[in-house]
Amino acid sequence: MLVTAIRNVKFMSAVLQLLAMASIVSIGSVASAQSGPSDPSGTWRWKYDLNGAMREDALELFVEDGKVTGVFHGVSGKPINVKDAKLKEDQLSCNVEYTHEQQSVSLAFSGKTKKDDIEGTVVVSTDGGTKEYPWTPKRSVRLDDVVGEWNIVIDADGNKLEPSIVITKSGDKLLGKYTVAEGTVVDATNLRIRENYLEFHMETTVQGRTIKADYSGRPYGNVIQGKIQYDLDGNEGEIEFSAKRKATKK
Repeated sequence: MLVTAIRNVKFMSAVLQLLAMASIVSIGSVASAQSGPSDPSGTWRWKYDLNGAMREDALELFVEDGKVTGVFHGVSGKPINVKDAKLKEDQLSCNVEYTHEQQSVSLAFSGKTKKDDIEGTVVVSTDGGTKEYPWTPKRSVRLDDVVGEWNIVIDADGNKLEPSIVITKSGDKLLGKYTVAEGTVVDATNLRIRENYLEFHMETTVQGRTIKADYSGRPYGNVIQGKIQYDLDGNEGEIEFSAKRKATKK
């Protein structure tokens, strides 16, 4: 009995190590991934007509310790840090300044956040004057939004595991390399974005026993929280994790 118990403990330890290696990229529990119901963390995109051509701009927002920061991606083709970003309850505002075709441009965004939508306005000021337009971006997830190095924390009944993963993009595909404390690296398979969720599959063996795991979840800026659904030789279970991006993606 004692020998069997020891073997089971060792097996579960190995299982948790494996799940640690795989878990970082799975991103679930959409509500809990945000610090609050109006947290705007994530990438917001909107389309508009510019001189007869449709364009799409994007605003990446991050909230940490109550401070809002962000990066604007627009017609200049270069990422621009936002200024004076503020969030008061569900009211968001921020400013962007840049030069386009030798003309100074200032954008003042403001709006009310509600889940994955913002209803607001953008005031555009140029050398030729100032105009106000409707601003109705939607929060979405694309491949670029999950690229980067992530640190994970898994608390399994008091056993804390802290793996890491580097997610890269090759063409229209995502690749993942997971590293555990002792330096073991595991590949994730079938990484994809589907309906704003990141999904992938993991299957391997530990001490001769098969482990299958399916991951599904959604990122909000630099924060991830979610669940892992796994199958250990027919024994199914679920475990939670949290993750934080180590540095802003390039």
